[in-house]
Amino acid sequence: MRSRKLAKGIKTLLADKDLQGLAGEVSNHPLIKNLKVKKTWLKKMLPLVSDAPSYISGELFTRVLVDIIDPKAKDAQNAAAAIASVKTKLKDSNSTVPEEVRDALLALIDDSTTSMEEFKKIVDSWFDDSMDRVSSWYKRQAKRISLAIAIVLVIAVNADTLRIADRLWKDQKLRVALADQAGKVVETCKAKKKDQKITDCSEYQNYELLKKELK
Repeated sequence: MRSRKLAKGIKTLLADKDLQGLAGEVSNHPLIKNLKVKKTWLKKMLPLVSDAPSYISGELFTRVLVDIIDPKAKDAQNAAAAIASVKTKLKDSNSTVPEEVRDALLALIDDSTTSMEEFKKIVDSWFDDSMDRVSSWYKRQAKRISLAIAIVLVIAVNADTLRIADRLWKDQKLRVALADQAGKVVETCKAKKKDQKITDCSEYQNYELLKKELK
């Protein structure tokens, strides 16, 4: 899921939802392709499991992006020439960079940008800000999935937690006894021989009797 969210974030950032343009070039770049997860038994059994990387650093993304936009920039004689070369490539009508991405990058390269290192740091921040939004998407979906799994498990094991909580809330003696017994189970059974099963502890058996009172 993290891999899919990352891919979606990059496609959105580079305005290439079908991976037919700039985002496709980025994902197919050797430095990115080398990050792909090798096929495992899980991947073979579950074709839907993505082999795409689940994390790409801002530094790597910027390096790949600049290499795609202007492969010759790194060979420029000086910093000013490198920046000028990138600007020229972005403004080229034959460039594969989508217009909105081009405008964003040109906005990042203002008159104060005097070196490629400075430009890369700016693009790093641009990428990282976008990935923060991707992380938010992932966290929200992960929470929903976790909640769904929890509901299924509760139903599957018939865990009537609300009824148990209500009983403990109303019955102070039972609450105190249960807490006290739970503590004894932990301490006493720890002191017993390691090869003895916890179910053989008399404290554990008493604890189980108290739990049955809740049903």
